[in-house]
Amino acid sequence: MRRLSTVLMVFVCTVSFSCSGGSSPTAPPVVNPPVVNPPAAPRLDLSPLSEQARAIFIVNNLVEVTGFATKWVGVITVGGAAEVAPFVKTAAIFWNEKIINGLVIEATEVSPKVLITIDAQAFLNQPAHVCATVGSRAIQNNNGIILSADMRVKPSCLGEGGLARTNPDAFTKIIAHEIGHAIGIFGHVPDGLICLMSGQELWPDLAPPTEEFLRFLYSTAVQPGARLQ
Repeated sequence: MRRLSTVLMVFVCTVSFSCSGGSSPTAPPVVNPPVVNPPAAPRLDLSPLSEQARAIFIVNNLVEVTGFATKWVGVITVGGAAEVAPFVKTAAIFWNEKIINGLVIEATEVSPKVLITIDAQAFLNQPAHVCATVGSRAIQNNNGIILSADMRVKPSCLGEGGLARTNPDAFTKIIAHEIGHAIGIFGHVPDGLICLMSGQELWPDLAPPTEEFLRFLYSTAVQPGARLQ
């Protein structure tokens, strides 16, 4: 479910994601990329990517939200609720060990750009197993820079008998998965991102096409706001 609204010069996109158990999904259909030609927009050239990574870029970054390349600029700070802090630190280590140039995740409890809150209300219409969701992200109009994101965690997943206590490794992977949604993978992809970006099962690592897409997205070859022309 997705809502897109414009407030001043900022797009705020409300998107829900989750991690669950089940079988792997089928590959996404091949789609035609959005083609626009605003004179001032940087040109986006996806020819260096493999077919799978190119499909992820088109479907899960361009098409899902804005039609142009969308990414963070600078260090991405993540944190908020103290109960989640240890899991955020481990999730940040996971991302930083990938050594993706231009992508740096920092766990913090002071004014994070990706703010994590404990909120039961956010899960009223979600399946019972869902523990975390990225509720919204703010994207600066027409230049593709992500300014902030909002992550919600279900309180029962942190309490007695909750996933954070019964399987902390799986809960950490879910937090890392949701960070993936916050940094530019909008929607789930069958190629996998820890807990599959399809939300189907827990994987120990990024799948190669997903990692290839992220390395290209955060490289100097892609300017935020770039469009296929």
